[in-house]
Amino acid sequence: MSKEILDKCLSITGSFENGNPSYTSITGHSDGQGLSCGVLQWCAGQGSLGTLINKMISLSSKEFVDSHFPGIPVSSLIKMNGQAQKSFVLKHFIKSGLNPSNQAKQQWASLLGSDIGIQAQVSLAEETVLSKAKKLAQDFCPNYPNHLRCIAFFFDIVTQSGGMSNNRGRVEPISEDKVDPTSALEFMNSTPAFVKNLGPVDGLSGLLLHYAYERAKLCRPQYIWDAFSRRATIACRGGFVHGKKFNLVNILP
Repeated sequence: MSKEILDKCLSITGSFENGNPSYTSITGHSDGQGLSCGVLQWCAGQGSLGTLINKMISLSSKEFVDSHFPGIPVSSLIKMNGQAQKSFVLKHFIKSGLNPSNQAKQQWASLLGSDIGIQAQVSLAEETVLSKAKKLAQDFCPNYPNHLRCIAFFFDIVTQSGGMSNNRGRVEPISEDKVDPTSALEFMNSTPAFVKNLGPVDGLSGLLLHYAYERAKLCRPQYIWDAFSRRATIACRGGFVHGKKFNLVNILP
């Protein structure tokens, strides 16, 4: 069940980025992180790649992990900090420029796409971003416990913005009967293309629209509409993000 929820959340958030989330995704050093792997792009530079490897080892063995990389002790990443992890992957997998070698791509894809690799990614996501999204959904939408639309809404916030607060302020939970979505609707009406493609609005939509607008206002001015439009699209199961029409009625309840 966790993988089904995670896949739906990833597909929605990924579609806003014109991406196609993949459990075997591998990104090189273009972002300065050395190597980033998997559906949530666990990266060496931040030390999270070692966390992913450690999860795989806990589900199998060091020998299983290392068997995908002949002569390279990838399991040793679990003992390294971020800087050391980055140096390790640059030495062994980024042979020239910023991109991993074809052999490195094949080796990592084999590990990441294995049953253990996928199980580890789902488990780690459940413990981190998905768990946080579920907790926010329960805290901010207590009348809709475990509602997939709420989880997808907060999953997008967690993966893109970290949560419901930043150094500019904090959004507080509000009861559904006290929500006044007027400001959010007025802001939405400033972009006719979005309103034209808006999905059906129900009680949950109004609550999520309120949170979408309040959280977006904490962003830098140039990112307010981008943040609002993607969350409002989830809230109403339809909208217009980055110049593209989205219809999520058949995906979200």
